[in-house]
Amino acid sequence: MSRGTLFLFSCLFGDSPVDLCPRKVRSSVGSDVMFGFCVILFISGVFIGFYSKKFGRKKFQNHKLQQSTIMLLAPFTAGLEVADMAWEVKCREEDMKQRSLENERRAIDDARRFVDEKSQQLKAISHLSALIAGFAMITLVEIQIDDDLNEWLLIVFGTTTSVVVGCMLIAMLNSTLMLVAILKYDCVKREVPFSDFWRLRCEDDFLFSLKAFTRGIPIFMLSLGQVGWVVFHNNQGYVIASSSISIVAFVTITLWFVHTSRKWGDFLMSGNVKLFNPRS
Repeated sequence: MSRGTLFLFSCLFGDSPVDLCPRKVRSSVGSDVMFGFCVILFISGVFIGFYSKKFGRKKFQNHKLQQSTIMLLAPFTAGLEVADMAWEVKCREEDMKQRSLENERRAIDDARRFVDEKSQQLKAISHLSALIAGFAMITLVEIQIDDDLNEWLLIVFGTTTSVVVGCMLIAMLNSTLMLVAILKYDCVKREVPFSDFWRLRCEDDFLFSLKAFTRGIPIFMLSLGQVGWVVFHNNQGYVIASSSISIVAFVTITLWFVHTSRKWGDFLMSGNVKLFNPRS
């Protein structure tokens, strides 16, 4: 049974007896015309069978009878070929629709993955900034200061601790507001591509938050180095205890600038940096 015949069956009954396309296809061409073709084809077959049975096989093979039979069946053969072409066109249209749908789903998944990636980055900066700002604020509020403390030490300690709180608050607030903004991005409609939305609206604020966070870390360690001189003032052995805390803070700041900030600072600040492959 040819594809054209199967297409005629699909026109009559809605479903094809054999699934030639990747998906089930419903024909939308003129079913009345195809029904007429099928009826005439059936009558011709009955006529030919009856004639061959009545007059014998040898008479049926007469040249003129063969020519008339071929001429009779020619329109129906052409009709089957047209139906076969219509079937192929319909299969192609359905395949293009399915590919378009798959591409749309893939684009939605990509947009959601980008949104989730940026959300995780903003959450990390926001949570750590809030944590460090809380530590600095508690140190500034809960510490007990003696009346005879050196005023310059008190000024430096209060200033550095306040700068830490300010830097971390800026990083936290910017990250939180950007997080709310990108979560409002419509991944289905995508009126603006997410990459353009991030580059035009969020990239500068993200870098600003990251700079505020990275600048606040060493200042926080400076504040830590001063805590011993403020808290242990007028206590026996306070010089050794305060010096120990200051040494730990100094070593931490040195490691921050020599290793951590040097390795990851430029990498995170620049959006065009490529990953380094040591095997290449």
